[in-house]
Amino acid sequence: MVKEEKSLSAISLDMDGTLLNSAGQVSAENIAAIQRINQAKIPIVLASGRPINSLTRIGQEWLQVPIYRIGNNGATIANQRNQIIGQSLIDEAVVMAVAEIAEHYAINVNFSTMNKWIHFTHQTTSAAIDEYNETLDEYQVHTVTQFAKLNADIKNPVMKFGMKILDDVKFEQVRKALQNLPLTVVESDAHFLEAMAIGTSKYTALKRLAAIQGWSIDRVLAFGDYENDIELLDNVGFSVAMGNALATVKQTADYVTVDNDQHGVAKVLNYYSQYRNLPWL
Repeated sequence: MVKEEKSLSAISLDMDGTLLNSAGQVSAENIAAIQRINQAKIPIVLASGRPINSLTRIGQEWLQVPIYRIGNNGATIANQRNQIIGQSLIDEAVVMAVAEIAEHYAINVNFSTMNKWIHFTHQTTSAAIDEYNETLDEYQVHTVTQFAKLNADIKNPVMKFGMKILDDVKFEQVRKALQNLPLTVVESDAHFLEAMAIGTSKYTALKRLAAIQGWSIDRVLAFGDYENDIELLDNVGFSVAMGNALATVKQTADYVTVDNDQHGVAKVLNYYSQYRNLPWL
């Protein structure tokens, strides 16, 4: 019996733990599979907690195909021409409340803006270039007062922030404190919390991008491995969890491929390129 062909409107790929292997690279197998999909004129979307410029670099240096990008877990959307077509910002008062939480629990936080990181840290090991220890890629601040002054000076709104907390008790305390603020809070890796403005996620960003491009969400194929992928996998037409994914992600997805070190993305994409269908249909 010949399977009926399935038409895809787009393919959405998470990065870390999905398209990237454990060494943080895109395998030759995954690159070849994506280039075959591009030849079939199916749009490729990179959807990640990473900033847009990181996704752009991966597209240019490794994939070498036109890509759409959803960065900062949905807070930023860029088209194939590298134009920002969607952005979600965290209210300044909420950002200050997060800095106060960080100071209270003595944790480090990376705040992501469009152009730089603001690194709120209690450590002062890096060389000072100016009063904020500014480097090419980041500002460093060490107190809530200093953070407030920096925000007033640079007027560079925050799109996302992340924090790695190894202490399990403190991790849950901070998660609970953040969930009391108007934020979307996700665990995007082990012991790593990220948050965006309320209502912001990879899925809401993909839905917005699909509306702009005229894609049907019901014909999008998405891949992921962690908590920040669950909503997206649960709402697109076709979803794949990596073999290394969390159990909850595997339970959400339509299909579980092999892990990211065995080219799990390529396995599914190559099947589609050959049969114009998906392995589980």
